[in-house]
Amino acid sequence: MITQKHYPQSYGIIRTLVFAPFFEELFFRGIVLNKVKEKYSAMGAILFSSALFAIYHMDFEQSILIFFAGLIYGYIYIKKGNLSIVILIHFLNNLAFFFLKDKLIDAEGFNILYYFIYPIGLFLLYIVIQKLTYYKYNS
Repeated sequence: MITQKHYPQSYGIIRTLVFAPFFEELFFRGIVLNKVKEKYSAMGAILFSSALFAIYHMDFEQSILIFFAGLIYGYIYIKKGNLSIVILIHFLNNLAFFFLKDKLIDAEGFNILYYFIYPIGLFLLYIVIQKLTYYKYNS
């Protein structure tokens, strides 16, 4: 297994902030969600792609939060029909976690505060983007 000491830290940052949001959203929302939605409901497609998204990350401690993020990403994608917005939100989520992880993680794992901040932050981010797109198209 390749560990962080095998590649420069800058590669890890670029991978987390740029490649992961782009390729994960392209695959989980752009391909998986759309294919499942062809045969099942939008809600079923969101649930399935979110579960796959959580399993893909292979991190049991974060799986509930990753699943929840997948639900939000899927919902936004279905509502807006725009993968770019979801990629942006995923990028901002990773960026926030990158800078706040030391404050949100304690010695035993994730701080309970993280479980409250994370969903609220994603929801507020969605509202801000919704308002911005509303004003852009209605002004």
